[in-house]
Amino acid sequence: MNGAPMPGQTLGDGTQDYPGDPLGHLVDQETLFRKTVSESDVYLFAGITGDLSENHVDRQAMQDTEYGERIAHGMLVLSFMSTGSTRLIERVGGLAVSYGYDHVRFVAPVYFGDTITVHYRVTGVDPERSRSFADVRVMNQRSEVVAVAQHILAWRERRQAAAVDDQQPKDGAATDDGQAPSKDPSLS
Repeated sequence: MNGAPMPGQTLGDGTQDYPGDPLGHLVDQETLFRKTVSESDVYLFAGITGDLSENHVDRQAMQDTEYGERIAHGMLVLSFMSTGSTRLIERVGGLAVSYGYDHVRFVAPVYFGDTITVHYRVTGVDPERSRSFADVRVMNQRSEVVAVAQHILAWRERRQAAAVDDQQPKDGAATDDGQAPSKDPSLS
């Protein structure tokens, strides 16, 4: 062996080496997000989505169910999962968009006033397709799992900004004020 690190090997500075894999450093990265789910969160989400199911907005109807009270939308909880990926992107830099969620399950209700914690952990990457995969687990304040999913991020490259010369109006092109430039040099 020549002393070169093996892919995924921990280096002396504590980082991982993934030769030829620009996303390899993401594996095992984790983020946490904690929030108390309020009545206003649920009502705002209901208003935005139009999902005014009694499960979420009718206290009296829910009193006689196995839940005993109103519960948050599963999709609201799923939306909080997105914060995990946002925090990851902010930490490592780059541009990524959600490619989707697989294996989404809402395994327990989230009640108004519950404090949930989103645990987001990158478990793998596909460098050929520029994707990362994360296990996402949401737990309440009683350490009960309330939702799980696998999240896929698609990593993208930013386009280079146009050169300054390319941004200048050409003869006859509109200027910033919406007026065409004058051909009369005395008006310049």
